Amino acid sequence: MWRCIEQSRCWLPSIATVRNEPLPRDPKALGMQKMNTKRLIEFLADSSTAVDPHEVRNRLVYAMSCGLLGCTVLLIAMLGIRPDIHAAVLTDVFWAKLGFSFSMMMGGLIVASRLSQPGQAVRGAWFGIVVPLVCIASASIISLYHSPSGTAWSLVSDRLWRSCPLDIAALSLPGLGALLHAMKRLAPTHLTLAGAVAGLIAGATAAFIYCLHCPEIEMSFWAARYVLGMTISATVGGLLGPMLLKW
Repeated sequence: MWRCIEQSRCWLPSIATVRNEPLPRDPKALGMQKMNTKRLIEFLADSSTAVDPHEVRNRLVYAMSCGLLGCTVLLIAMLGIRPDIHAAVLTDVFWAKLGFSFSMMMGGLIVASRLSQPGQAVRGAWFGIVVPLVCIASASIISLYHSPSGTAWSLVSDRLWRSCPLDIAALSLPGLGALLHAMKRLAPTHLTLAGAVAGLIAGATAAFIYCLHCPEIEMSFWAARYVLGMTISATVGGLLGPMLLKW
């Protein structure tokens, strides 16, 4: 066998090692060429492509848009649009619901984009979520204070209190799946927090679409239920984050 190898003049390193022979120092003897470091650097520089600085945001916006579409389909199939929608869009309450939900969506989107990039500061981005919550909580407390006695009890006793948050949580599932899929392709490091923020965005998106069905006009009522629905979705996202966002 060694005679055949010698006849074929094969300079394989493994064979030389087995025969206890020193490896030839000349790279040409091994069929290798000397590396040109300068040419390698130039090749890597020329073949690289510029990264879009808005790539993370664009992915999250696309996922949120997919969730918005899926949520709309679910709303029409499960609950339907309120019959007096033409009159509802002329009221201030309707636009207050949309404005609050949209503010939570945008605030969550900013936080999610920071969490998806290691090393990005997140602390200041929380104001985009805290400010809408503080505003709606203050307005709800004032509205409840000026409401007739017994209104607070009806806040937790009627049927809509039980159905509305669960409806929002159910409508948030398409958006939650799309956002978790998009964030998995990025680089989140705080998986639980990133999943919770994805759930919050999905819940806000669901609340935004749920305005087309919700007949409630009392601010303290719908605000509490919308926030609870977003909280349920955020909790689900926080539980799924460590399992689905590993990279």
